[in-house]
Amino acid sequence: MPVMFLQSTSSPGLRWPILGLGVRFARIVGAHRRNFFGPTPTIAGELWKRAFWCLVCIDTFISSFLGRPKATNPADLSTAYDLDFPVDCDDEYWLQPGEQVFQQPAGKPSTVSSWIHFLKLLDIFGLAQRRIYAVRKPERWTSNASWDENIVAELDVALNKWADTYDGIHIGKIPSSFLHYRHVYIVATIGQVEATMSTAYS
Repeated sequence: MPVMFLQSTSSPGLRWPILGLGVRFARIVGAHRRNFFGPTPTIAGELWKRAFWCLVCIDTFISSFLGRPKATNPADLSTAYDLDFPVDCDDEYWLQPGEQVFQQPAGKPSTVSSWIHFLKLLDIFGLAQRRIYAVRKPERWTSNASWDENIVAELDVALNKWADTYDGIHIGKIPSSFLHYRHVYIVATIGQVEATMSTAYS
């Protein structure tokens, strides 16, 4: 709540340390691990999973906005997480008679499906942050002049694949997702422009 409140104040930078506290408290509980609550979905486990993914969403955009490192980074041992996406099932179908727990009725898309698709876009966004805007790039990256171009091409393929799977159901539920898609595309493109200019003037 404080993180969302501070977003519209004159001190948005305070969101970053407060978010870091939230991420670390979630790690203390173990909410960042895939099988912390066991292999069978539970209400408590699903709520913690959704809460952690909310932290990942906020962290991704705050770190991009402020130009600071993320507190949630699946590629870093100190900040890694191996959490699955939320269960593609609406809340009202979590508990049902018999063995149909966490089962979405056939032919009825869940409202959370659009959010899951959005989380996949954030994975691409996070990849762009780690590969293009890394503060200290490995030597194998810096020694290869075409590395940035290859990464941008990889991101372009991933973004196109994401857009191709973005159907009308998702558009109706979260129309802003395509705005975020354009945002991620611009972030990746700027990285390519900077790499090209750096090569041209070197």
